[in-house]
Amino acid sequence: MTKSTTSQIRRVLLSLTIAFMAIPNAWAIDADSIRKNMADLDSLIHMVETNYAGFPIIQQKGYVREYQIMKADVCKQTSDGKIGIEQAVCETTFYTESTLRGDGK
Repeated sequence: MTKSTTSQIRRVLLSLTIAFMAIPNAWAIDADSIRKNMADLDSLIHMVETNYAGFPIIQQKGYVREYQIMKADVCKQTSDGKIGIEQAVCETTFYTESTLRGDGK
């Protein structure tokens, strides 16, 4: 992967992170907040899996199983109200970025 491609991927990840962190979220996680967080998380996951240029690289490197485990864990924690959308975005971004750098979980 070229330095230019890596830089572009990082810009996309940063943009996604900023966009989803800007979503208002109450500190108290009630049922309505959890529903909204899950809807936002579903949108983020869909966007990453369909539009993120680095996602095929994660698949090619053989990290599909690990990605699915991470995704299920983040979804479970979000649906249980243990984490909000900000933390879910951070977990997803950290996983994809660290996997592309080669030091994934």
